[in-house]
Amino acid sequence: MPRIVMTEKNIQAIVRIINEWDHKLSMKALCEYITKQLDLDKQISKKTLLENEDVSNAYYSRKEWLRTNKDTTPKSNDLNLQNAFDKIDKLRAELESTKAKNKALIEQFVRWQYNLYMMSINMDQLNWELPQSVAMDKIMEILKDAPLPPNVDAYELNVPMPKITRADDKKLKRI
Repeated sequence: MPRIVMTEKNIQAIVRIINEWDHKLSMKALCEYITKQLDLDKQISKKTLLENEDVSNAYYSRKEWLRTNKDTTPKSNDLNLQNAFDKIDKLRAELESTKAKNKALIEQFVRWQYNLYMMSINMDQLNWELPQSVAMDKIMEILKDAPLPPNVDAYELNVPMPKITRADDKKLKRI
């Protein structure tokens, strides 16, 4: 059986579907709905969905939002007003998903910074200018939509870093 390929287009569509979800969110129902919406031959699995960090973050943040904000959106008989409420809910969900992704990226950066420090690479070395042969705008274009590396676990990104003091630093250098 062929695997369902998670393309960038599919990932964006899946995240949009999750962010627009407005009733009880379960993996089984989500997998069935995504299969229908994306017109897939075979039902997408929970494992396939959760392997992607963007989808995983969107799923868990939406599930949490639905759990904590149950029935907070006002209901109206006016169709225009109800559409505005629905649009606000969708934008809130998108904002929460973006905040979760941003937090994960910041935590990853802090982890990298700590690990580089432990390897005796200082910030001055990291901030060296790029050679003239390197086109920064091309690099930024390539990295703009790049997902996190496959060896980065989205769940581990939320584990807080230990506090390090000067005393800890000196002890580590003596070892």
